[in-house]
Amino acid sequence: MGERDKYPQSRSIGEWLQDLKEFQTDYVWLGENYPDIFEAIREGMQRPHSALDAIEGLNLIFQYAMTRSEYKELQPLLYEGLLHAQFLDDHEAQTQIWTRLGHNHLLLGLLREAKSAFESAFYHDTARNSADNLLLTYIGRIKTDALQYRIDENIVWKSFDLAGKVHTPNLLPTLYSTLAMAYLFTGETMQALGYGQTAYCGWWKLRNEVEMANTAFILAETYRKAGLTRHAAHMVERADQHIQKTDYSHKSALFAYQKGLDNLQAADYEQAESWLRMSLA
Repeated sequence: MGERDKYPQSRSIGEWLQDLKEFQTDYVWLGENYPDIFEAIREGMQRPHSALDAIEGLNLIFQYAMTRSEYKELQPLLYEGLLHAQFLDDHEAQTQIWTRLGHNHLLLGLLREAKSAFESAFYHDTARNSADNLLLTYIGRIKTDALQYRIDENIVWKSFDLAGKVHTPNLLPTLYSTLAMAYLFTGETMQALGYGQTAYCGWWKLRNEVEMANTAFILAETYRKAGLTRHAAHMVERADQHIQKTDYSHKSALFAYQKGLDNLQAADYEQAESWLRMSLA
């Protein structure tokens, strides 16, 4: 019997919260229970007395939901949560929602809207807000700047100051994988490699195969840009090993894409075309 079979499907989001806090970094557990949790959050948003529980649940599943590419499905819930937080004049909840809206906008390719959302999150930040919320906002700012090929070192150092104060286990490897991607975009490959390796170790400690695969892909691209093609190929194979332990079939497209790049760089054009066509398919 799977984990999901242990729970009645009619559980409210309030009844899910304790389990969510315990298993928020366990992507296997989340995968088995996600449809029921998502429905509980959706129903919770419809009732003012359970809206804050729904917002908390949304915060707890958000990073996992991003790996499922469910950006459009999450957007209406985020806006509903924001309306509740504004009505209740809850600045902490507004910070949380604006931050996650920013990350959601980034993944939808809405850079200007993302930047505005992160600015709103900073506006609503108060002394009551946890370091976890603020660090996630800084991570969003780093991502936004990186997509414009720049890094605000002041934001990076503020992130490091907060890193020792956070309680959510996955925030530190998230920060380091974000920095790896940011420095990769700005062409500072040695820094990207250092942060990428640190992120990979962090996800390894959490036994998170999905995020280890994502970080391995970042490292592969970084090694490739540094001219270390053999290392890049090794990281692509390692990413595939992690993917095989998950149910994320769409990640296979990333693997095929990276294999195609390796063949392209090795001037094996026929094999490169085969992998890249597979990725498109």
